[in-house]
Amino acid sequence: MNTLANSSPRDGTTIGAVQNHIGVEPFMGVTGPKENAKYDGRQMNWLGSAAKEYPLVVVTASSNISDFRELLQKPIIVGSSGVATSDSVYARILNNFVGTKFKIIDGYKDQPQLALAMEQGEVSGRVGWFLSSLMTTQSSQLESGKLRILVQVAVDKHPDLPNVPLITDYIDSPDKRAKLEFSLAWLPMGRPYVAPPGVPADRVKLLRDGFMKATKDPELLAEAKKMRLEISPLSGEDIQALMTRLYATPKDVVDGVRSVMVAK
Repeated sequence: MNTLANSSPRDGTTIGAVQNHIGVEPFMGVTGPKENAKYDGRQMNWLGSAAKEYPLVVVTASSNISDFRELLQKPIIVGSSGVATSDSVYARILNNFVGTKFKIIDGYKDQPQLALAMEQGEVSGRVGWFLSSLMTTQSSQLESGKLRILVQVAVDKHPDLPNVPLITDYIDSPDKRAKLEFSLAWLPMGRPYVAPPGVPADRVKLLRDGFMKATKDPELLAEAKKMRLEISPLSGEDIQALMTRLYATPKDVVDGVRSVMVAK
């Protein structure tokens, strides 16, 4: 992102594929010192994202937990592959703002090792497991009932999960709700594509329009369906507007979320 912002050609020939939180790193610093981010997310030219992200709280059937409200009373062990991953970050967010009692075990080598830990009973679940990843790697476990989705860690429901509650259903405090919603606000960006600042407006429009047309291509959609990959695009214009809103978030909300998200 630093390279795109400061040294890449500004003619539309260079674009980046980034993580959804990268735009807010200059004032959040989730994965490292915020001073390391030498750019302003509002000045980048966001092109679009192929799919939104929906984090979930997922538990094993052997945990004997079937309702999210049980997690407000009962501590359980959840796994993570690192302190800055969504599995760890959103477990801390829920502990602080919703009142869950997750005990987080960081340090699993990778996703397959973490899945094996759940299967063997080392951990009882995962927090922040993206639906896209769950469906591509563990759909059979889900369909057989060995895994249970308890709640969507989001402010809007995924269309395929109309009966799974939202995490916002379990929070009453206006202050904590504001912080929780902010912590989820950039997830709809999924894994966006972005161009440097200063690219001529006509080229930005060409890239954005081309991207959105690609997400509607019948062959792409057929291949994605076969691979169980979701296509739920967000336009570059929508991401640009979202970035502006994120940068306008009150400082007390930003500071409160950063103190929980950033691993100590």
